[in-house]
Amino acid sequence: MFFLSPFVLFVLFDLSISSVMAGGGIWSIDNVNGDLMYKNEPFLLKGLNWFGYETPCRIVHGLWARPLDDFLKTVSDYEYNAIRLPFSIELIETWEMPPLTDCLSPSNQWLGQLSVRNSLHVFFSHCRDLGLTILLDFHSIHHDITEFPWTEDHSIEDVLRIWTTVINEFSAYPNLLGVDIKNEPHGKITWPVWSDYVQQFVANLHLHCPNFEGFIFIEGLQDHSSVWGGSFQSMSQDWILYQESNRQNIVFSPHVYGVSIRGESAMSDTDQRYDDWFGYIHSQGHALVIGEVGGWYIEDDELWEKRFLQYLLQRNMTNVFYWCLNPDSTDTGGIFYNDWKTPNMKKINFHDTLQPYPTAFIFQS
Repeated sequence: MFFLSPFVLFVLFDLSISSVMAGGGIWSIDNVNGDLMYKNEPFLLKGLNWFGYETPCRIVHGLWARPLDDFLKTVSDYEYNAIRLPFSIELIETWEMPPLTDCLSPSNQWLGQLSVRNSLHVFFSHCRDLGLTILLDFHSIHHDITEFPWTEDHSIEDVLRIWTTVINEFSAYPNLLGVDIKNEPHGKITWPVWSDYVQQFVANLHLHCPNFEGFIFIEGLQDHSSVWGGSFQSMSQDWILYQESNRQNIVFSPHVYGVSIRGESAMSDTDQRYDDWFGYIHSQGHALVIGEVGGWYIEDDELWEKRFLQYLLQRNMTNVFYWCLNPDSTDTGGIFYNDWKTPNMKKINFHDTLQPYPTAFIFQS
């Protein structure tokens, strides 16, 4: 049985204090301290990554094990308020096709009768009804996390066109938190190239997506021994979009992993290393959200995650998307064990400690 926490009771009886009555409002960033805001009220984010749409299933994973609404209810019961939802460019190019029915249990077969496009509308609307926001994440091309946002067969113009289609399709939903414009740039891409693309993306969004009111999430690069997307250390602090980031609704979103991804070398991490990678952004009053952090949470990885948790608490950087819901994440596992039902309470407790009072939303349809 799930018992209502004091947080939930507080929300039910005093919406004006700890929750935001959402609908037709605007997401923004406090220009002084970089806090995320919704309708001029602070937004305390507690997020999960849930992948699958970017895979051959063409829909979130785990729907072979549990009904969609059962998953979403559990996520809401654990007081998460945001889902980072990866997608691929080819998913959007072919989204009039249905999800793969082999990935759906009998209770979810109705989703296989829909197009991917319409299944995303279902996902948005069901999340909205439970007060869950969605961050759309351009995750991959041809099932690969590419170094650059584009490839030989998908030009910058192709990628921006796909993004325009996606943003305009879902901008009407009050629970569209924002867009993560490129997952984990790495390898040969440099800051001048990456920053130029970010500026092109922002210009295209302003020109072609007039109804978009969400945040623009920008990841770092693989730099100074960080993981893919993990470091802003080489970013010029004179960059105009850094100087204007709060006004432009830009959120800097590094990925950070420990022993499960980087091996024992992660145990030599220091607070200064995190500050150099991304912490300075928060200390200078810009918006920062950890887009991915996670691991198996056993042995040395558990020790690393506990140390990183203390760093986040000490720096008051509590807005985090944990990687991930999925137990079939081969590098990290998920917040559920392999039955897709039993929670890994160590991972749940990590986030409960980091963000004990996440914002509760009641979205109007």
